[in-house]
Amino acid sequence: MSARKRTAPAWPAGDTLAPPASAIMLADGTVEATDRTRPDPAGGPGLAVGFLRDHPELADLVLACLRTEAGRTGFMWTDSTARTLVRVWVDPFTDPRGAPMGRVLIEPCHPSPYGLTLRELDVLTLVVAGLTNNEIAERLFASPRTVTTHVDRLLTKLQLSGRAAAAALALDQGLVRLPFPGGDTRFERLGLGRIATAARGGVPAPPRSPGRRARCAAVPCCSGRPCR
Repeated sequence: MSARKRTAPAWPAGDTLAPPASAIMLADGTVEATDRTRPDPAGGPGLAVGFLRDHPELADLVLACLRTEAGRTGFMWTDSTARTLVRVWVDPFTDPRGAPMGRVLIEPCHPSPYGLTLRELDVLTLVVAGLTNNEIAERLFASPRTVTTHVDRLLTKLQLSGRAAAAALALDQGLVRLPFPGGDTRFERLGLGRIATAARGGVPAPPRSPGRRARCAAVPCCSGRPCR
């Protein structure tokens, strides 16, 4: 008898009441359940554990959060089919022996936060990275006019009036989509850029020293460009 293929657990689309699932990740990438009363659909020890095991690219991002010592981090992630959109929070801590670990909270997002489309999340992510509309258009293979429309619509949905405010909200509420749309090579000195680089096996650039330039690196000014 052939073995039954294990399918990746996922939250049903449209289930706005699906609760978040949590797990613990160790520094070696091992994932442990924090709530064994909520088994995943495939019979594993927990929904979050099964989800991370079946989506190694997401597990790599979570592990990179620990290895880059990024602090509490939130980001959006979707699988290759774009059917499963989740927001992930990683809260690092150390065990009694000083080994790094992280609490992982995975929130199913159906619908997405603020009703943003995947393309609007992409545009918002690149706004956070400090790209202009023309640069975003080139990266997403779209016209500048289309990108301008996306920016206007996402600002309306967020009820904000400017790019800087949108970037700050996106960082605060974990609305940046990883990996970065179009690749991560330009963003290695941003906190989330270092995480994305480490997740794909690269060597992240060292973090900027504290100061205004470092604080503003990921948040565009009113001109739409990062402070440099």
